[in-house]
Amino acid sequence: MEEYKLLLKKYRKLQKKHVKISLQYSSFTHKGLCREDAMCEIDITKKIKLKKNKSDDYYNKKIFYIKRCISMIKNKNKHLLDAISRSVY
Repeated sequence: MEEYKLLLKKYRKLQKKHVKISLQYSSFTHKGLCREDAMCEIDITKKIKLKKNKSDDYYNKKIFYIKRCISMIKNKNKHLLDAISRSVY
């Protein structure tokens, strides 16, 4: 459960960073191309809540899911920052 808590904390920080980067990218009038392959079926805006007194299997599945979400957010942020560097006000 401790690993779950740590990953959840990291996930929430990356979500906040992603929101800031997205707002910055959307503020440009002439946007650089952003790679859309960073998108997938995972909803990275979804809030994940900590539930107590669950089985180890539940936490293992959630840990795997959060790790996938973290990698997707990192990838998406990288592509957005690339697009921001090519954008003009």
